[in-house]
Parts: sequence; structure tokens; C-alpha cells
Amino acid sequence: MSTQAQIDALAEGLGEVASNANVLWLLVITFLMVSMQAGFALREVGTVQRKNTTDILYKYLFNGAVTAIAWWILAFGFANGNTKGGFIGVSQYGLDSNAFKFGKGNGGPFFQLYFWDWAFALTAVTVAGGALGERVKIQTALIASIAIAIWIYPIIAHWCWGQGWLSPFANQQYDFLFYGKDSNNYIDCAGSGVVHTVGGVCALVGAIALGARKGRFDSNTTLKKNSMPLVAVGTLVLWVGFYGYNVGSYGNIIGDGAGISGKIAALTTLCAAFSACTILAIQMITNDFDITVLANGLVAGLVAVGAGVEVIEMWGAMIIGIVAALVYVGASKALVHFKIDDVVDAFPVHAAAGIWGTLAVGIFGNDHNASIAGYVGSSNPSAHSHPFRTGEQFGVQLVGIICIVAWTAFWAALVFFGLKFTVGIRVPDEKEEKGDAEVSEV
Repeated sequence: MSTQAQIDALAEGLGEVASNANVLWLLVITFLMVSMQAGFALREVGTVQRKNTTDILYKYLFNGAVTAIAWWILAFGFANGNTKGGFIGVSQYGLDSNAFKFGKGNGGPFFQLYFWDWAFALTAVTVAGGALGERVKIQTALIASIAIAIWIYPIIAHWCWGQGWLSPFANQQYDFLFYGKDSNNYIDCAGSGVVHTVGGVCALVGAIALGARKGRFDSNTTLKKNSMPLVAVGTLVLWVGFYGYNVGSYGNIIGDGAGISGKIAALTTLCAAFSACTILAIQMITNDFDITVLANGLVAGLVAVGAGVEVIEMWGAMIIGIVAALVYVGASKALVHFKIDDVVDAFPVHAAAGIWGTLAVGIFGNDHNASIAGYVGSSNPSAHSHPFRTGEQFGVQLVGIICIVAWTAFWAALVFFGLKFTVGIRVPDEKEEKGDAEVSEV
């Protein structure tokens, strides 16, 4: 074998090693992402009344199953397939493409992408269900989960992460908002808007359609939470899982990917810390110590930093965390004011903080970091390509989040209110009073 042939063979071997390392990395961080389901479950079981814990856990079990099937049949294709007008994917249904076949020359298989994307979809479904506990019918929860997994979420994922009209990864760079290749399009690294806002808005609409639990806003009645230790432990599990979520969302550990992943881990930690400490400071001043509020404030920071964690600096993560805590508290108080019963504060923690985090990309991000992360507009040497410096990126983020909220609210309202005015969505009063109304413990 000639020296050149040996060099070529070595290069090919190193390329395969790098590719396999990325696959392994994606699998490991997805394991962390899936572990978040345990955190969500512990938090919700700790927050509801003890009499309803079995119902809650039952829904967590079927959420994972139905989302996996929905993602395989249609949703993966809707999110990742070849685009139709930048709106929806029209290929790869049932993972039917060369990308999922073994063999030289086809670039595959990419089964890890199905697994990874399923974890994102499942998070959106789980967040939505958190607001509905203690009074929703099992059948309603099931239909809502399927609707989110197979239609509401994957269309947003296609728009923002696939080949859709907002995606920075789309091939049609000349269509990017607002100046084609001189623009980055919508940036949302870890899904503050794509995942958390979708889940949180669905949660809000569902809570409005259901109405409050019996006695929730009755001054003479107290709905005793099951276990604060479970809430605390669940939050710690979520915190660990978010390192898979935020760090893994960059999707690459080779080359600059390793350094960027390390930076994302550091900024995720810092934002969560400042958000939690802002809540702590408020509680110190008011002398009102509530572990649920502290836990939610921490998670709000983890949610808010996700969108821009590639493109911001550490001082930006600090400010995003502080504001995320204030946004969470304000949104939570607004729900109470309007007597909207969101059992786990899914809307304030995920949607309100997610919306803030999405907009914060355009405020605290910069073109240098975006260029390193590979965004085309900030990388383009053109004199017009400074989306962050000119404020254009904020405009793109604003358009993106408005469209995400509008799409999600419309379809969530159609699902929940459509069911409410046809077959009903709430358990009868006597079952709600009894607890674990839908699932037998025997």
C-alpha cells in the first residue's frame, strides 16, 4: 500500500471514530434527557394531593409510550422530512429512508436521531400535562398527548430545527429572515421556545378549559400538597437532566463542539443559580420560605438559558437567570389573580420563562459567539451580516415566538375545548372528591 493510500485509510478511520464518538455522545445525553421524566414525575406527585398520585404516575407511563409511537409513525417525518413550503416535512414517515438503513454510502443509519428527537417531543407532552392534574379524564389526557406529539409540536420543530421557514439549518438560506444569507434565522439551541413554550402554552389552554380544582381558590379550603421532599428531589433530578438537554442540544462533541459544550454546561449552571438565588433573596426579604417556589425558580432559569446558551456570555446568563425568576413569579401570581389552576406552574416555569429566554437571545447574544457556533449570518463576511449588532436577531426571535405561541394556542384550544363541548374533559365531582378517580390501585 502506498503512503498516500495509508494516509487516506487513516483519515477515513479517524472520520469513522469521530462519527461514532458523536453518536455515542448523542445517546448518552439523550439518556439524561429521558431521565428528566423521573424528575417531572417526582415534582408533580409531590405537588398534588396524596389521593391523586396514582393517576399522575399512570399518565407519565403512557405519555412516553404514545409519544414514541407517534414520533415513529408520522411526527419524525413532519419535523425532519423534506420540507413542503417551509411548513411541514413530507418524507421519512415510519423512518422510511436510506438514513435509517445500514450500508456504505448512505450516510446512515441515524436511529439515534429518532431517539434524541423523541426525548424533546416527550418533554413538550409532559410539560403540558403537568397543569391538568387531579381533575382531568384519562381519555382527555391521552388524546391531548397524542395531539401534541403528532401535530402541534413536530410542526414547530420543523419550522425551527428542520428545513422550515424559521430554521437556521434549512438549505434555503436565501429565505432567512430578514436578509437571507446575511441573517441567522431563528435561534433556539435547547428549545426554550420550541419545546418549553409549546408545552407551557398547551398547559395554560388546558387549565383554562378544565377549570380549577374543587376548593383551589376557596379561602376556607386548603389543598394539601403530598410531599415537599419529592418536589425537591424531583427538581434535583431535573437539574441533572438539563445538562443533557442544554449541553446535548448542540449535538456535536468533535472539534470546537467540545469547548462549546463545556461553555453551555457552565452557563446553564450559572443561569439556574442566579434564578434560584433571586427567589431566595425575595423569600429572605418577605420571610416567606416556600420550597416549591424556590424549586420552580431554579427550573425557570434552566429553561430560559436554553435558547441562547451558545451565543451569550456568562454575564448574560446571570441577567437571564435573574429576570427568569421575576418572570416566573409574576406569571404565577397572574394565574392566581385570574383563578387559573395550573397545578405545577407549568405555564410560568416553562412558557413564560421560555418566551423570555427566546427574546433574550436577541438581547444578550453576539455575532462572534454565533459565528463560532456556525450560524450563517453572523459567519458571513458581508458588511450587512451583523444580526445581533443591528438588532435584527431580536426581531427574528420576536416573530418566531409569536408564531410559536399562536400556532400552539390555536391547536390546543381546538383540542381541549373541542373535547370539552363534545365528550367532556373533567372527571365527575364525586370522583374528584375521592381521588385517583380513573386508575385502580388494587
